[in-house]
Parts: sequence; structure tokens; C-alpha cells
Amino acid sequence: MSLNNSLIPMPNSNVMDIAPDDSQHMSLRIELFPTDLPSLVDFYTRILGFTLLRESKGYAYMGRGSVRIGAASAWETVDSHSRMVPTGTEIVLEVDDLQAMRDDVVSNGWPLDADIKRQEWGLVDFRVKDPAGYYSRFTSRSKGECAGRTQNMQ
Repeated sequence: MSLNNSLIPMPNSNVMDIAPDDSQHMSLRIELFPTDLPSLVDFYTRILGFTLLRESKGYAYMGRGSVRIGAASAWETVDSHSRMVPTGTEIVLEVDDLQAMRDDVVSNGWPLDADIKRQEWGLVDFRVKDPAGYYSRFTSRSKGECAGRTQNMQ
């Protein structure tokens, strides 16, 4: 299969998406480098509901569902604004119940960077910044949206 044959236009967008390839399972693990590791671990475990899977001196490994996040203490101070879009990384996490996730974050005392909103490209999301300045976007993965997206792609 050539790359051009596997591109699928997303609805209401000029963005192209690659068709899924089920021949080999792939997962994603990211590594973060905070200056305050305990605060980052607290955020991901207490606020976002991750489980601390492993911890050693200067390193933590957390997971929730199929998402894995490793975090190692930064060896030098980094301006947290440099971690923001457009110069940094946006961590996008798809959830089954966006409203429940948003309510959990708020009830655990964490401020939202942007509340739930339908974006111009059609997805619904909310956004937060973690203690190290990494920007996370939570977006819905509802069956209705997936079905609509699939129908619109055909």
C-alpha cells in the first residue's frame, strides 16, 4: 500500500489522517522532564487518576489505560512557557467520558486552562497545564463521534 492510498481526509478539515494498520500493535509512551518530580507525579496520580507503576531515585513511571508516562527529574531549569504550543508539545488524551474527566480534574482542585468546547475542526475538548508547564488536551472518544467521523470519511 502506498502512503497516498492510505490518507483519509478528516471531516471539516484540511488535515489528512493515516488509516489504521492492524498488522502490528503499537502503543505510545512519553517521557517528561520536570524540575519538580514529586509535583508532577502528584498531578498525574491524584488529579488525572494515573497509577504510579514504578518509582526509583529521580524517575517515576505512571500509567492509565494504555497510556504510559515516564518522568525524570530535569537536570537543569527550563522555562515552562517553552513547553507550551507552538514551541513545545501538546499531549492529547482521548477519553470515553469527557465531562466526567473534566469534573474529576476540577473536583480535585486543578484549574482548567480552557473548559469544554467544540473546536472548529469538530472535536470537543478541554485543556490543562501540568505543574511543569506541559499542555494537555483531553478530547472525547465517543462512539457517536467515531461513527460520524467514519461515515464522513467514506
